[in-house]
Amino acid sequence: MGSEATWDESFQKDTVAPMVVPPSESDDLFEFWKNTVSSVCHMMVTVKMGRPGDADAAVGSRFRVFGIENLLVADMSVVPVLLSTHLQVPAYMIGMTCAEVLIEEYDLNSAKRLLHYAGEQFGV
Repeated sequence: MGSEATWDESFQKDTVAPMVVPPSESDDLFEFWKNTVSSVCHMMVTVKMGRPGDADAAVGSRFRVFGIENLLVADMSVVPVLLSTHLQVPAYMIGMTCAEVLIEEYDLNSAKRLLHYAGEQFGV
């Protein structure tokens, strides 16, 4: 019954091909879903943050890539462990923390007030 909604013309423009699913009474239904459905994940821990000398780390605590001058990475790839949560807030925190590092490093005090205001607006 649920798949009948996809027969509506409003869905047809986005449908690549119809999915043929075994009937709900079929013993093959569980096997079908087990082999068809997969988890969607956000890539992370691909440019791990860690201490200099950590063979697995590519970025230090100030977001600078080891061995490459003037290159910073400030996204979910620097997270050192897989997280089991929605990634929006950790991504905001990484961005805000990197911004604070840059404000400090380049003495951008007027930008610090703006960053504080932005943090209040987003509840960070």
